Amino acid sequence: MRFAGNVIWFVSGGFVIAPIWLIGAATFAISIVGLPMARAAFEMAKMSAWPFGKDVVHIRELDNRGLTVRTAATGTIGFIVNIVWAMTYGWVLFLAYLIAGVINCATLIGIPLGLQSFKLAGISLWPVGRRVVTKELAQVARYANAEHKLATFRTYQALPQPMGHPHGQGRPVFDTPPMPPRPTMLPNRQMVQRQMSLPPMPYGPMDAHVVQPPIPLQSRPQNTPPPLPSRRRSH
Repeated sequence: MRFAGNVIWFVSGGFVIAPIWLIGAATFAISIVGLPMARAAFEMAKMSAWPFGKDVVHIRELDNRGLTVRTAATGTIGFIVNIVWAMTYGWVLFLAYLIAGVINCATLIGIPLGLQSFKLAGISLWPVGRRVVTKELAQVARYANAEHKLATFRTYQALPQPMGHPHGQGRPVFDTPPMPPRPTMLPNRQMVQRQMSLPPMPYGPMDAHVVQPPIPLQSRPQNTPPPLPSRRRSH
């Protein structure tokens, strides 16, 4: 179906519109100022020649680059160029494609061609920063971006939000279960026993404050022999 639709489109006028956009792209490339429009005109040429099975996405949906100095600069330049283009030629092309799409849809049999005209109307009004890719690639890129945004949203929601915050909606400060309390500091001897798993010592220098029981004194052995019995002399 895509191939048949592209053939009908190309025969109906795509073979005329696509070369015009290619000539425009070469012209914009020669004038260094029009370099941003050269890539946009090339994308328009691809869409004008073979539109079925194609879709238009933004470049940031493909490369998934965040906000940096380079992306901010290119985005600002692209926005200015789009404003100038929309105020000069963009609105004319937009209306022309829009009218062509309405006429094709009015014939009922030309509804598929009318839908492609509507896609061309959108990219012709704001072309800088747009890329023409297959529908499958556009769907995968949008799905990946949606997953990334959802993960970012859930991560943000998991962060502590103060009461009365516009995104907090009166939630408590901690949206996640509170952390268990930290264990209290143990005495030196108990801490060593817990970390090193040593058996408890009876006494030591760490228990200087413990009163030790007196050590029983052993009696000294009597090494002296018993006294001899006294002898009386007979007179």
